[in-house]
Amino acid sequence: MKIPSETQNGTVFRLRGLGFQKEKSGEKGDQLVKIRVLIPRELTDQEKKYYQELSSMRQENPRKYLMSS
Repeated sequence: MKIPSETQNGTVFRLRGLGFQKEKSGEKGDQLVKIRVLIPRELTDQEKKYYQELSSMRQENPRKYLMSS
């Protein structure tokens, strides 16, 4: 399975026909794959610096969807 770039945490992909086989009909069901993005812990000072530089390049607020209207 190839995961597209910029896939968000919690995205669910359906893989048609790649799930468990149904007992009565013998056909295969769909497999659901949920994406879980893990954030690294215990970053070095240099890694933190790189993340801050990347963050400063983005014009929009990445947390805007968390803010109430």
